Amino acid sequence: MLLLFLFICLLGSGQVQAKAVFAHFMVGNTASFGVADWTTNMNLAMEAHIDAFALNIAAGWAGNDVQIANAFTAANSLGFKLFFSFDYAGNGPWAESDVYNLIRTYASNGAYYHYNGAPFVSTFEGADNANDWISIKAETGCFFMPDWSSRGAGVALNLGGGIADGLFIKLTQYATYLGWAAWAWGSWNMTTYVDASYNQTLNGKPYMMPVSPWFFTNLPGYNKNWLWRSDDLWYDRWQQVWYFQPEFVEIISWNDFGESHYIGPLDATQYSAFKIGNAPYNYVENMPHDGWRQLLPYVIDTYKNGHATFDTEVLVTWYRPTLASACGDGGTTANTASQLQIEYRPVDIVDDRIFVSALLSEPAYLTINYGVGEYGVKWDYTPQGGVGIYHASMALNGQTGPVTMQLLRDFSVIISYNPSQAISTTCTNGITNWNVWVGSATSTLTSTIPPPLPLSNQVCVQGWGAGNFEGLCEFTWSSGSLVPTGWVSFGDSFSAGPGAGTYLDSFLSGCLRTNNSYPMQLNKALQGLVPNAFKFEFLACSGSLTDDAKMRQQRLTWSNSSNFVHSPTAYLWKSGHWWSGETFDCEGELSISQATINDGSYVQALVGVYTNILAGPPPDQQFDLFVAGYSRFFDTSSETDCGTLGMLWNKPPITYNLRQSINSLVLQVNEKIQQAVATTKVTQNRSITYVDWDSRMDGHRFCTPGYSDEPIQNKYEAAHEYFFAAVGSEDNYPGEEDNWPPSSTTPYPPESGTYSFSVDPKTCAGNLDNPGNIYDPDELVNIWCTWAIEAASNASFAAAIEAYFTPQAASSADESMTVAWTNNELVVTSSGSQGWTAKIFHPKSLGHGLIAEALLAAIKGKE
Repeated sequence: MLLLFLFICLLGSGQVQAKAVFAHFMVGNTASFGVADWTTNMNLAMEAHIDAFALNIAAGWAGNDVQIANAFTAANSLGFKLFFSFDYAGNGPWAESDVYNLIRTYASNGAYYHYNGAPFVSTFEGADNANDWISIKAETGCFFMPDWSSRGAGVALNLGGGIADGLFIKLTQYATYLGWAAWAWGSWNMTTYVDASYNQTLNGKPYMMPVSPWFFTNLPGYNKNWLWRSDDLWYDRWQQVWYFQPEFVEIISWNDFGESHYIGPLDATQYSAFKIGNAPYNYVENMPHDGWRQLLPYVIDTYKNGHATFDTEVLVTWYRPTLASACGDGGTTANTASQLQIEYRPVDIVDDRIFVSALLSEPAYLTINYGVGEYGVKWDYTPQGGVGIYHASMALNGQTGPVTMQLLRDFSVIISYNPSQAISTTCTNGITNWNVWVGSATSTLTSTIPPPLPLSNQVCVQGWGAGNFEGLCEFTWSSGSLVPTGWVSFGDSFSAGPGAGTYLDSFLSGCLRTNNSYPMQLNKALQGLVPNAFKFEFLACSGSLTDDAKMRQQRLTWSNSSNFVHSPTAYLWKSGHWWSGETFDCEGELSISQATINDGSYVQALVGVYTNILAGPPPDQQFDLFVAGYSRFFDTSSETDCGTLGMLWNKPPITYNLRQSINSLVLQVNEKIQQAVATTKVTQNRSITYVDWDSRMDGHRFCTPGYSDEPIQNKYEAAHEYFFAAVGSEDNYPGEEDNWPPSSTTPYPPESGTYSFSVDPKTCAGNLDNPGNIYDPDELVNIWCTWAIEAASNASFAAAIEAYFTPQAASSADESMTVAWTNNELVVTSSGSQGWTAKIFHPKSLGHGLIAEALLAAIKGKE
């Protein structure tokens, strides 16, 4: 099944005919409509980039003639399109002659939608009348795409002697565990099982993919009282459309209020279904869904063109206004036996959550104030390159009350929204309303934002089977190229990624590998190749050198089963020691680094590393080695000082000359790496590629103009920096810090005033995994312990520490720190808030993302 969905992803991307998006429109709701009402709805549809209304018309309805005429009058005045969707289920089957007459009357109308020159016609059911269409199609020349889903794809395609030109599917009678074409089964998220079945059966004929945001109906008069789980559906389904790439999409619906999946405006004149269907209450009143349309221009344009631009950032939220267990369920079931499904209690299937989708030009942080406090909400899904739709949800945890939310970026609020709908335990007639309330807010940008990557260059995200087949096709190789079977990442802390998210192994192991490190981010993008066979070995370990025990262990551990390797070079150059090294002297450390680079053996050491790696796989195995360089750490566009490089705010200052010196070392190292790569390529006759990511860091380096002088103790003010600004500074992965920002009454850092603590070299290592402070990463605690252990056996080292931290005036009057070796313990005393701002020169999560992007581009270039 996995291979089937990968095949479908690739197959869909090859279709070349023009795509279109339609909205299912219930004409039977429009008894009181005039032309102006049609015009209003069509204008809204056009703003959403919808191409046409599929006019659902029931046989024998008295208003058909008048309202169809009104609809075409309005459509012609706007340049909008319409087509007929003959409903054979509502009032029974259509007479063949009536169908023929309507198509003949309107097919030549300028507002009627045509496909390849033929009038487009659909149905809802009517499989028993399939033979009628043999003559109808012969007489009208229509392009016929029925919904005969009750018969299944294979049977439907052959009805009427194979009369259908394509197929649409709303429901399917084949329930079991396959789910539904437009809605999910039970507690599952939405899948593409049925879509894949239809697409495969059609064998090249067009498929119209249904998209719906919600489903709940309680109309006993129509024997309907069930819901289908729809929590993340509006987001999930459009992602599936993007990568499935059907010929057509039909949104279900514009105005079917009785089934709660409307995206059109509320309209009290269209609520007749609640009276006719004997609804126990009107579950649509004061429940707008307009917010869902805010995302349609972007998702529709992306589906059609592979990319889209936008000039407005959008926040869309939806949630049910009542907790699931607050009131009676009204006899509603989750799933329905009428469609041969196992039924469940709604409370066991739906989630009490607030859902949010946001169209953003770059990452932003989401906070929701609800119930007893304000919460930072981690994005569940983020777009590639940071531009596009972000999606998240937050559990209500039984709380009620008003809801407010904000999107923040660089210490500024970009969108603040106070939805008018609170969440409560109050219900109409004591029955839970399973419909959903939708709201939205926007912020206009100063310029139009294009996406960084078109769909053709993005990953084929997920197969959308049970469990979403996470990682199924997150990267698509060109047809005919050799598909890798795996990869391995060597390196030191620059690859391991301390501080970048959650640690994957014990702190005491010393490797400090994290889930947002660039090997992990790159692996996520590569996992879709051959999911069950593709192997990733994350061997990078903090502290590794060119040929020390850790690096030798990495090579020994490697199974040699991978097609390509990434070998970063951070372990060749200990850049982080300028503030904490053996000399406690900045100039001394710079001199040591320069001497290392100038040493004639430096390039040869690199060649030796690359050669040893390339010696692993057999000569006849396709193998590629990618070697990443460095990015300059500092912006040098301004000559002013910008804070400190050291442990106190004034030791040592980051001068213009110092920034230039450090950046120069980076560029020299990159040059040496490139020389080593070129030499290895010649001597080993194997594939080895240097990967440059330096320019990707522009605007994200230390000392970028336009921001406050460092040290920066506020997460948002330092959000532009993609390197950790200080030991203990916050990461910048959106939503990673779940309780940020703190309330205005909480100081940052939490500790203030004068305090002191001791570090016992005999016991400190056992506490590193739980240091009991706020810092991420826990580098500082590691440093104190390392120094204490060294000082216990080296009196000169202990003296050097004490001299370095001799009290002196700081840039802030309340800042000072002393470190002393007393009674065989390292004693640290700090006055004022903690001014620990030592640069650690490691990327934050988004910095790791830039390295992953560069490597991914290089790998794709090898196809």
